[in-house]
Amino acid sequence: MRTPTIGSVQFSVGNPGEIRTLEDATRYIADLESRVAAALSLLAAGHDEVIYAPPTKPRDGDRRYADGTLWNPGSGRGLYRYDSVAVAWIFLG
Repeated sequence: MRTPTIGSVQFSVGNPGEIRTLEDATRYIADLESRVAAALSLLAAGHDEVIYAPPTKPRDGDRRYADGTLWNPGSGRGLYRYDSVAVAWIFLG
């Protein structure tokens, strides 16, 4: 089983490959649980990953940390919250 990377909140299930034995299934589930736990730990700690492009379909209350160069919602690098009434990203700091 590989050690989960905790530098990123992004998570995808991926392809389990061929599962032929109970050991294969157990190993896959343990790896999956480790990756889910690592992603949840970052979220619980308040980690916001820097992103370089705006989300295609932002929803009211979405929070993103803009890099400020490739994606600059208005006030440079920092944390923003999407406001669907203003149809804008509001700078939080």
